Amino acid sequence: MIEEEIHARLSEWPGLRGRVHGRIYPLDAEPNSSFPYIVFSRESTNYAPTFDQSKDAPTALFSVDCYAATLKEARDIAALVRAALDGWNAEPPAALMQAWLENEEYARDDTARAVLLEFGVMYRK
Repeated sequence: MIEEEIHARLSEWPGLRGRVHGRIYPLDAEPNSSFPYIVFSRESTNYAPTFDQSKDAPTALFSVDCYAATLKEARDIAALVRAALDGWNAEPPAALMQAWLENEEYARDDTARAVLLEFGVMYRK
């Protein structure tokens, strides 16, 4: 459920929709995807109790990787992703409660440049 909410948020975000044209993929990009595109996935989940000792609001770590042909384009896409997710506070009935940026780094290979973002996400079970 939380993955669907993140996908919907990114798909509907102004400016991002026109840049990636629906190429937002959970886990892996489709083979031969054209640039730019986004891949997101849950990396881990922490079930530590909150201050009230409840385990009903776990925290997950999500990677959101922004791929493009150039580093400038990857940075531009990443800026839009940050705007969409960093500080996002969703109201019930949404499962997502809050999202925040944890880490950012750059990567490249022979064909792509990428900005790799990690977001903490607290959500309702």
